[in-house]
Amino acid sequence: MISETVSPQYQVCRDLYRYLLERAEPESVMGQDLPVFRGSLTKAYESTNGSGKYYSLVWDYLKNYGCLTVLQKGSRGVESVVVLHHEPDENTFEQMRSAGLTPAAADARMEARLTAVERNIGGMDIVEAFSNFERRLQALEGRGGKKS
Repeated sequence: MISETVSPQYQVCRDLYRYLLERAEPESVMGQDLPVFRGSLTKAYESTNGSGKYYSLVWDYLKNYGCLTVLQKGSRGVESVVVLHHEPDENTFEQMRSAGLTPAAADARMEARLTAVERNIGGMDIVEAFSNFERRLQALEGRGGKKS
């Protein structure tokens, strides 16, 4: 639930996520259709008119609390690729902001990131999935070399 007075830092965080979401296209990521933003993260941040002093705080929150995953960090001539998971939560944002960089906050961030990873892979056994993929690829390669 959003309070009547939203902090400027949270407002930038929320606006940035919404900007990315509005420009995202659905793509298949690990078997799920998810919104994926492709473009400049700097330009996206600038679109919020947020102060430069919030830049790291906002991006750290969005990444560490599972709101988004940066698959590719862009550079000159290379776009960033970002998978969007869920809009930021005002209460969690304010708790993180007031906690600062304490060990408890670091633990909470790690737990949130782990929860986001678990939610995104949906209980899939990654090792088994790659093993299955390798077996199937070898079978296809084996068939491709034989003449009918």
